[in-house]
Formats: sequence, structure tokens, C-alpha cells
Amino acid sequence: MQVKKVAIFPTALSSANSYQNLFIKGLNDIGIEVFLPSYEYPFPILNAVKQSEKNDCDAIILEWIHTVYTSRSLLYTIVKAFMGELERFVIHRNKKNTIPIIWNLHNLHRHDRLHIGIEKWNFKRISKIIDGIRVFNEYSIQEARSYLSLPKDKKIQAIPQGNYISIYNDIQPKNLRSKWNASQDDLILLVFGGIREGKGILKFLSAFEKVTYPGIKIIIAGGSESDRMTKTLHDISKRDDRIITEIRYIEDSEVPSYFYSSDYTVLPYEYILNSGTATLSFGFGVPIIVNSIPTLVNVYDSPFTLQGNLHETDQLEEVIHNASINKKDMLKMRKDTLEFAEQYTWERVAKDIGNFIEHLHQ
Repeated sequence: MQVKKVAIFPTALSSANSYQNLFIKGLNDIGIEVFLPSYEYPFPILNAVKQSEKNDCDAIILEWIHTVYTSRSLLYTIVKAFMGELERFVIHRNKKNTIPIIWNLHNLHRHDRLHIGIEKWNFKRISKIIDGIRVFNEYSIQEARSYLSLPKDKKIQAIPQGNYISIYNDIQPKNLRSKWNASQDDLILLVFGGIREGKGILKFLSAFEKVTYPGIKIIIAGGSESDRMTKTLHDISKRDDRIITEIRYIEDSEVPSYFYSSDYTVLPYEYILNSGTATLSFGFGVPIIVNSIPTLVNVYDSPFTLQGNLHETDQLEEVIHNASINKKDMLKMRKDTLEFAEQYTWERVAKDIGNFIEHLHQ
């Protein structure tokens, strides 16, 4: 069969994350129409499947479904779990008559691991009624199988994320180093994106405060999930002038300037399967420094990646030393990093998704 139309649910087209906009454009560019079901309570996934069937979709792709099953409130999360089980029962009962369901598994759980037991139970339950799972790298296949206790015959496909290069092609970046009171010789490390518990930012900064290596600036840029996190980060920056915080939503027009003005992007995460920030950074030709957790070490093992325990001062200081040495080859490293990112087009992603859907129809 030829895939002509797919549904994507839930949608986040107005969010700071351009991933879904580019994903949809990639599908459209190869001739696949995209339908966006509305979010309807109390059974959002069931209603999305029904809407997709009525609109003659060949498949429905689920994104970020932790929003369906969890909330910061424990009571609300329990209610969502109960309602989720009811809708899964109905979907399973009618499974022979439904279109294939694909789950884009961005991460195994919320960054903050809030209500992780309930969330995992929901994820394991829904994995039984979907037809296929898409992860973003080969390493995540086994991680997903183990975490969700997937049977061997559950179809799971690694399809990398596309780059963000096209969004910023026409934006002229500014050099922000003078604003940050940094010289061209200083090493600028950027922590970019949504600031949440579980991303390891506070542990990273705690380790960095004890680092004595000279000529370093840390830039924390992005919106925070809580006033408490914002206050904590501001307090840290007040006592250490090497740490600069810009805790706000960074407009697309500003994004290139942050990467243009930085030497490395830092991923201090504690738990993650796929990083959109890494993909964004590569698209600007900016290499990354990753915390030495299995996912990051295995997925981002490349000539333009530095690794180490970023939550321990001694190892962090060694990583910073290596990053400083690499500055002399930064132009070449940026060129190699950008070339790496350029191969991951959204057309390539869309074609792979189309092939996966065709495989599920066989």
C-alpha cells in the first residue's frame, strides 16, 4: 500500500518545540497528508483514534503521551490512569477494526520522574495495544523493550530525529559574549532549553562551583517549570559570576545567537533517551558535552562529543580542560558537526515513517 494520510496526536504546534511542525512538513513534502485530531476528554486517545478513522487515515502516531497519563497532582494522575485503562479496554476490544497505532517514544518517562510507577504502568499497558513503536536511535530499542517488558514480536523501529537547520537559515546571529562579559578566549558552555527537575542542571552547577579552571562561563538559557527552580538558579548566579542565567522563553529569532556565541552545549541529564537539544546544537555546528549516563554515552559517541560525570567536580574539571584544548580546532569541529547534522533531513524521517506504516499494514 501507499501511505496517503496519517494522524498525529496530541499536537504541540504552538509550543517552543519546532519538532512537530518540521515533522508535519516533512510528511507533506513527500505527499503524505497530516490530520490533527482534537484533544477530547475524558478519553483523548480513543477519541483521537475514532477521529482518525473517520478521516480515512492510514495510521495514527502518538506523541508525548505522558501528558495523557500524568499530572503534577497525584490525585489527578490516579484519575488519568483509571480513565486510561477504560479507553485502552475499548481500543483493544475493537482492535481488529482500528487503524495501526504507532507510538513515538521520545523518552521512557518524565524528566522529573514524578509518579513514575503509575506512569510506567500506563506505558506498559498501552504498549500492549499499539502496533508499533518508533524510537530515535538503535540503543533505545533494547532500553524500551526492557523497560516496557515488550514481547519479541512487538515491532519497534529506530528512526532518528530530523535537524532544525531550516528554521534558522535566514536569521543573522549576534555575538553575545560582550553581554556575558566574556572574551573570545573564554570557554562558553551553554545549557539550553526547558529547565526541569531531572535534567541534572542543579547537580551540574553544584559541581561547577568548585571548579577552579580559569576562563569559563556557564550560560543557562530557557524557560523554567517552577518559580522555585527559577529562584534557585538566580541565587546560584548571584554567588558565582561565572554562571549567567536567562530564565525565560528564548524566541526563535534569538536562538542562533546563543549557539553562535557558545563553544559547547552541555547535556547534564540524569535520565533521557533522545535529546532535541543535541539535535538543535548539531544544526548550528556546536559540539556537545554529555553526562556519562548509558544513553548519552552510547547515542552521542562521536568525535564532536565530550563525555564525563558532570555531577562530580574532578571529572567535570577534566572535561572542561579537554574542551579548552579543543578550542584551537573549533572551526573544524564546527564544520564536522554541521555536516553530521545535515544528513538528518525531515524528508528522510518522513520516508522512514511511511515505510514503517506500510510494514504494519502487511
